[in-house]
Amino acid sequence: IIGKDLNGMINYWNAAAARMFGYNSDEVVGRHISLLYPFERRSDEEFIRTSILRGERVKNYQTIRLRKDGSRFPASVTVSPVFDADGVVVSASKIVRDITAQKQIEREQARFQSIVEQSSDAILSIDSRGLITTWNPAAERIFGYSADEAIGQSIKIVIPPEAEDSVSDLTLRGGKLPQTRVLRMNKKGEKFHVEVSTAALYDETGAVIGASGVLRDIRDRERIEEQLRQSQKMEAIGNLTGGLAHDFNNLLGVIMGNMEILRSVPTISIDDQELVTDALAAAERGGELTRQLLAFARKQPLKVSTFRVATLVNDTVKLLTRLLGENIDIVVEHEPGVCAVTADPIQLSTALTNLATNARDAMPNGGRLLIQTKFQRVEDNNQLLNFEIPPGNYAVIVVTDSGVGIAAETLPRIFEPFFTTKSRDEGTGLGLAMVFGFMKQSGGHVNVYSEPGKGTTFRLYLPCEVENKETPSNAGTGPRPGNGQIILVVEDNLSLRRVVKRQLQRLSYAILEAGTGAEALEILESSKVDLVFTDIVMPGGTDGDELGRMVRSRWPATKVLLTSGFPERRNRDRGDESLFRLITKPYRENDLARAIAEVLAST
Repeated sequence: IIGKDLNGMINYWNAAAARMFGYNSDEVVGRHISLLYPFERRSDEEFIRTSILRGERVKNYQTIRLRKDGSRFPASVTVSPVFDADGVVVSASKIVRDITAQKQIEREQARFQSIVEQSSDAILSIDSRGLITTWNPAAERIFGYSADEAIGQSIKIVIPPEAEDSVSDLTLRGGKLPQTRVLRMNKKGEKFHVEVSTAALYDETGAVIGASGVLRDIRDRERIEEQLRQSQKMEAIGNLTGGLAHDFNNLLGVIMGNMEILRSVPTISIDDQELVTDALAAAERGGELTRQLLAFARKQPLKVSTFRVATLVNDTVKLLTRLLGENIDIVVEHEPGVCAVTADPIQLSTALTNLATNARDAMPNGGRLLIQTKFQRVEDNNQLLNFEIPPGNYAVIVVTDSGVGIAAETLPRIFEPFFTTKSRDEGTGLGLAMVFGFMKQSGGHVNVYSEPGKGTTFRLYLPCEVENKETPSNAGTGPRPGNGQIILVVEDNLSLRRVVKRQLQRLSYAILEAGTGAEALEILESSKVDLVFTDIVMPGGTDGDELGRMVRSRWPATKVLLTSGFPERRNRDRGDESLFRLITKPYRENDLARAIAEVLAST
């Protein structure tokens, strides 16, 4: 407590003032009150003096005061006028409180409030009756209720009826619960999972007066996790189907080769010729099936060129107009400036045809098919899409129908091979699997959005070609027979090697044969060879890729032609994919003749 006259001279100084300011009574009595003010706060004295002269009390005025050692502290000042017997103000009495601790608490509260307000997680609290008492902006965003709407309402407004509120019940009995995954509901009635951590709130006696909780929206994370699970499943299925396709291609190669040789036998009867033709046709259909499996497994051979997707869409739509029928209205929209892409145009056109025929089947009474081309920049922070494709520039083809849509339980499986909702004689279930595999193999992505009764939209993403140059396609030449050139056939499958030998001999080539890369090298050491025709996948430690590189290094005049039923292995690890020509199993004799002739004629 400090006393002063109307001129501001100190006339009273108690022991508490001495402890607070560090001056004893002798040091301050008779001196001006400004001794206790920092320079910039000396205007406070004029305000207080004016109020006192009017007979007014100044209560809890917050300011800064100065100790003897020069240190400052926040203070709350209450000044009361002192009157004489006639009611005239003659002096003032001042009570000063050090509010350092109070200010510290206020700063901590402000900091905590800032954390609550800026948190990306919902932070809320309830009282002992389960009524909401705290509701931060993140809670507004996640649940859709404003603070005014939520505060005072039961916590049950965010809890679906089927989700028992065990979290709140347990917390209100005391203690805390670690992070738990629970079902919650927003204002629209949409249900979703959150991760919640809760703790009881206590009063000064230790009684539970409520609970607080932090709730994290995990919908995006769950979608990404589901994408990862789906991607891993598709990868596993792709590896399985790709391996099967490779083995079947070898078997079909033996069948097709022998059927072609039998069909050319001069003494074969007409009846036997028909049997051979039927068997050859069936083997070709089997070859097409394995190509579809390889497409899904991202292991099909691609013939890429650089082109603009708008041009390809226009050319494909000309065919679709006749294919889909008059009751399907096809609308095409091209965004200007869409970049060129490098891909297999035939496979992309096939993918669009697959999507269009599926759309037709989803619109049995007719409808609208919208095909759009767009440019899209995928940024680093586009997490959902970036999970499937890297950031960059993409040409996007959007295919939207007005059909019946796809059921939610069916949607996650539509790209799986052999999965179909059609009857057995209406489809193989490989159409969308081929689209998926082709887009992945081309460095792109396909995604789908559908609502039952409203239609379906597929989006095909292909990376932009950096140089943006279109390249013309090259037509192949017809098959030509040989002229006694020596060909070394390297194939570990004895039956297939025997067929290839006969085919090449029929084409007027001289044949040497080997079952492994090591055997082939021994032959090359002692014999002149014009061309090595080798399978890629072989036992013995030296595969076709490595054998081809050794031939090019040691016998540069000898040409190399590769073959495989599993062509994705071709030189990929070594980064020289275009080093050698490749023919994919199973192949017809004419295809083999053309490839051999072209490689022998190459420089």
